Amino acid sequence: MKISQILKLSFNMFIHSRLRSWLTIIGIFIGVAAVVAIISIAQGLQQNVNSQIQGLGQDIITISSGSSRAFGPHDFGDGGAEIDIKQLSDKDIQVLKLVPGIKFINGIVSGRASAKYQSATASLSIQGNDPAVFKEFITTDLVFGRYLSQGDVKSIVIGNGVANNVFKAKLQIGSLLTISDKPFRIIGILESSSGGFGGSDNSIYMSTKDAREVLSSTSTLESDEYSAITVKVSDPNYVQQASDAISAALRNSHHVIEGKEDFSLISALSVQQTVSSIMSAITLFLGAIAAISLLVGGIGVAN
Repeated sequence: MKISQILKLSFNMFIHSRLRSWLTIIGIFIGVAAVVAIISIAQGLQQNVNSQIQGLGQDIITISSGSSRAFGPHDFGDGGAEIDIKQLSDKDIQVLKLVPGIKFINGIVSGRASAKYQSATASLSIQGNDPAVFKEFITTDLVFGRYLSQGDVKSIVIGNGVANNVFKAKLQIGSLLTISDKPFRIIGILESSSGGFGGSDNSIYMSTKDAREVLSSTSTLESDEYSAITVKVSDPNYVQQASDAISAALRNSHHVIEGKEDFSLISALSVQQTVSSIMSAITLFLGAIAAISLLVGGIGVAN
């Protein structure tokens, strides 16, 4: 059949079978639009997640006690390997100081404590940091006041939620907040934030020394131990190499072999890579479903 005859037949079908023709056109349009929409939404979601993760600090690595792997590759037969978890301590900080490429190191002591302002009381998250390097790690900007600095005693920086939503009266710079029966003066209020180091709206930040005193009745940490240690590398492009070097140094210090670590490392880069991998798989899966639906619809249209 000649092309002119095909076009003539198609035109006649369009004129004499308008409802069927429009249904066919709408079916093709919906199928193509569905594929484009699914891929666009998935890519937009991935970009949004990546932008949120970048707010965590691309050059920051967090080290925590305990392995991030519940089971080793050969542990399924005996119910998983038992690992003697060792708390991070001053010794680990000294070890990390010898790792090349690390610019700043911050030991963190965290927990929860009762805070009182006027007649209202609330249980809030407490995080103790090294005041000398606090501003190098925090990724949330200030609304009022300043960050912690070296020499600060009984001084705190609070999240936006603590300042505006926790107590009946709003907190301001200079206000005194009683935490575990100890008075602290507010020197900084952070912007509202959904995440990131120092980005929790309902957290209070103080020096490590003050945090140990506030959490003394509930914490199991010794005077030289930390809940976590964060390090900042000199170059964001060095994060992966620094992570490998840190793992090797801590394995040697803790006398453990690879795969049996009693510590875990996490960075914004590793989280971003994991999320990107997951989102790519989801996008491929949804795209395949949409493509199959489009193929089936196309066969129906052709029929």
